[in-house]
Formats: sequence, C-alpha cells, structure tokens
Amino acid sequence: MTGIQVCSSPSGGGAVLTGPWMLCATVLLPPCHPLVVASLAESYRWFGLAHADWLRRHGVEAVATPVPLAVHRGDEELGWACFASVSRWEATAGSGKIVGLAQARRRNGVLLMSAVLLQPPPWALLCNVMNKPPSHAAMLAGRTSSCERMLGRAIDSRVLMSTLWDALAGKITP
Repeated sequence: MTGIQVCSSPSGGGAVLTGPWMLCATVLLPPCHPLVVASLAESYRWFGLAHADWLRRHGVEAVATPVPLAVHRGDEELGWACFASVSRWEATAGSGKIVGLAQARRRNGVLLMSAVLLQPPPWALLCNVMNKPPSHAAMLAGRTSSCERMLGRAIDSRVLMSTLWDALAGKITP
C-alpha cells in the first residue's frame, strides 16, 4: 500500500493507524518519579484517570477501566489491533474504547503514550495495511468510540491538545 509507513513502537502492543482522527500524547518520566511504580498495569492508573477526567471536562462521558474488559467470544482474532480490547486503566466511552495506552520502560526512564480517538478511524484501511479480513473493520468499529461520536459533533483538536497537556502536566508536577 503506497503512502502508508509501517513501524513498530518501543512499547510493543497492537497495530494502530495514526492520522487526524487521533490525538496522541507522550510523557517521559525519570525512573525515580513518584508516578512510576513497579507494576506495569498500576503505572497506567494516573495516566488513564487523567485522560478520563480530561475527556469528561469536554463533555465525553469516559471512564478509566480498573480491570481489563474481556475479549468477546469469537473476537480473539482481533488481538493484532490495539483498539480491539480494553486493558487496565484505558478509557471507554459509551460502549467502546476511546483511549489506548502504551508504555516502554528503560533503565533511564518510563515512556507513557496515549492515543485518543477524536473521530472514527478508517478501520478498513488499517485492516488492508495489516492484511486482515475486511470483516475485522466492522468488528473494530463496534468495539470503539470517539469524541465526535459521543458528542455528536466535530471538535477542535487544537483545543483538546492544549487542555490534555495541562491535564497531564498537572499530575506530573508536584
């Protein structure tokens, strides 16, 4: 497929198709930061809660999920896609995942990354790039949500970007 660059993330995880439908944030913390805890899953707690709080301030009824949501029976083949399942502290809105989280740990720091769905992504394009059946696109659409879908209107990503930074910075700095 021309124009699509495939690369891997230091965090591993499932496939994500980035574009204007998504707002991504990355936070790098030193290993001694109070928000860095031994448990990988618990390191997401503050990050997921901050995202859910931030989305609610913008009118999106989001919840950070403290326990992973079970993969629906028959959907195990979607394990290749990040947004196919909900891990601990990722956010949902309505009946679908709206925030995906990832992290990479190294000796000199912890990198936390988030992806917020502003609009429904072109799931068919992701499936095509990843050489997956077209039926997976409909399954992914049914498992996800977006700010636009929840609010019933388009939103200004620049406003969201600046307020997300403020929400995260408020949690990072003592």
